[in-house]
Amino acid sequence: MKTELALYRALISINIPESKAHAFAEAMETDMRMFLATKHDVTKAHNDLMAENSRLRADIDRTRLEVSHLAEKLTVRIATMMVVSVVAIVGAMGLIN
Repeated sequence: MKTELALYRALISINIPESKAHAFAEAMETDMRMFLATKHDVTKAHNDLMAENSRLRADIDRTRLEVSHLAEKLTVRIATMMVVSVVAIVGAMGLIN
């Protein structure tokens, strides 16, 4: 409200008609409330982003851990298949000779 009154007085002081000065001051006040961010708005947005960033980092860390466990399981499975294959080949060669 203070801004609206200050705008109105400034416009009147430069000889803008009273009705136009009033309409302009009201429009500016409305636009400023709708479209301009206050320090509180920016601080809240920053805090929200930082919290989301922390959640994302935690998700990434969990995903990395899951991938690591899957890689270990895959390594064990591949090693097992290789051992079984070598045993089967050696056994088959023994039967052939």
